[in-house]
Amino acid sequence: MTRMLADLTGRVHLGDGAGGMRFSTNAHGFDALECPFIPMSLVDAFAVYEWPGTPHVVVTDTIIGTVWEGRLEDIAIVDGGVSLVAFGYQRAMHDVPYTGLWSKSGSADWETLPDTLLSWSHPDLFETDNNNRLYHAFRVGETYDADVGSYWYIGTPDGGARKITNLSLSYDVKLPTNWRLMVYYTDDFSTATEPTIVTGNGSQQTGSYSLTLATPRNYIAIGVYNNTGGATTISTGSTGDNYAKVTSVRIKTTTETSVLASDIAKAMVNAAYDQNTDQISADKSLIAATTTDLYDELYEDTYPAEILDRLAELHGYEWGVYEGQRLYFREKGGGGRHWYVDVTNIINLQRSLENVRNSAYSVYRDANGLTKRTANVGDTGSQARYGIVRRGVVNVNTTSLAEAQIHRGVYLDDRANDSSRAEIAFSHLYDEAGGEFPLYALRAGDTLTMRNLPPSVSAAVDRIRTFVISETAYDALDDSISITPEAATPSLDRLIARREAGLR
Repeated sequence: MTRMLADLTGRVHLGDGAGGMRFSTNAHGFDALECPFIPMSLVDAFAVYEWPGTPHVVVTDTIIGTVWEGRLEDIAIVDGGVSLVAFGYQRAMHDVPYTGLWSKSGSADWETLPDTLLSWSHPDLFETDNNNRLYHAFRVGETYDADVGSYWYIGTPDGGARKITNLSLSYDVKLPTNWRLMVYYTDDFSTATEPTIVTGNGSQQTGSYSLTLATPRNYIAIGVYNNTGGATTISTGSTGDNYAKVTSVRIKTTTETSVLASDIAKAMVNAAYDQNTDQISADKSLIAATTTDLYDELYEDTYPAEILDRLAELHGYEWGVYEGQRLYFREKGGGGRHWYVDVTNIINLQRSLENVRNSAYSVYRDANGLTKRTANVGDTGSQARYGIVRRGVVNVNTTSLAEAQIHRGVYLDDRANDSSRAEIAFSHLYDEAGGEFPLYALRAGDTLTMRNLPPSVSAAVDRIRTFVISETAYDALDDSISITPEAATPSLDRLIARREAGLR
């Protein structure tokens, strides 16, 4: 923000029944701000309507500092003034879609390389399949000319942000002498590099292989190649006696040992910043490190917000944007403040077993593409409380057992407790030191404790005593706020707080 377009403090009417201002936060930071009516002359209204660019909007006070900030998106001239709607800078993660491959494991998406792309690749001369492997079998009676081969290949998505840097695999071959199992990598099939994995000696050979490409490429292929200098005819035995089988194949577009959600989150910031430098900060210091290696991360025409949603769900994290347009990616509730309220009225309180799942397992694929299931894990406290086992199934698009287990754990954490619903009124907000703050200090990601519930309440009620907030909506016109707990812990459906409790 290089200059202030306008200070509308004196025109936003609060508490007098006209105009007013409403702003909200949600699971991703500052959400929306609405000024339904700001009185001004028609000349001033047109000046606002023609404000250049996407103006920065900020609400501040002397207690909180930055109460809300975002960008102005909707301007309407209305009778006697203007109506404005702004949205938080989490919207920057919805501006430009992202395409990029980070990691791909398994053989299912590999294709045979036709001679139209590589003149000496002739998969029609072999028996091939990619069913849990990349496989070539030599046919009895077939003659294979010199410098003829057959390859399986895979590529990065067209127009993507990343290229292949790493390959790893296991091999099991029985190749005629001087035939080679090879790698072929290229950008456009006009020029390529072709390292050898293993040279055939007429006997079975097994092993593992890894490769870091000196120059990242768009395409990579694995196949067999006749390097004997002459024709080879398989005249004895059976089809399949000579073969090449590749399993546990994985490609990556990073030279790091693991593909991490925190690194992908940083790349989302870079992608958004590169397109719109004034919409998101390049500062990535609020992105907490993760440790789980992600085996299958491919995004095509996907908005960064959707990518961050997936990564956050996998790790039990949250992401969003608050002050300074800095994106955070952290454990749920890890960056919020802790507030306390005294409940003045419990209007309605309900509980239900409908969504409880206190046991779970994940379904995933192993490195060869076979469907696998993790062990069942259970929440013993929940099972003892309800006297029943209710099991859920989590389908995970991965070949990593560790990743599947993390999904299972997050799923169980979210659903082990009952879904209580309540409408509760309170009139004051306090910090941990007992200092009173305005209601609009509450934000999504903060933790709220109802400190005056009776100490003898049952376990069912006690689980709603403290919770993390997923949404707030503050109305400056009557100084009221509504609050929704985090979706992953559905303890409360809705709370309604008023500065003067009981007005509604």
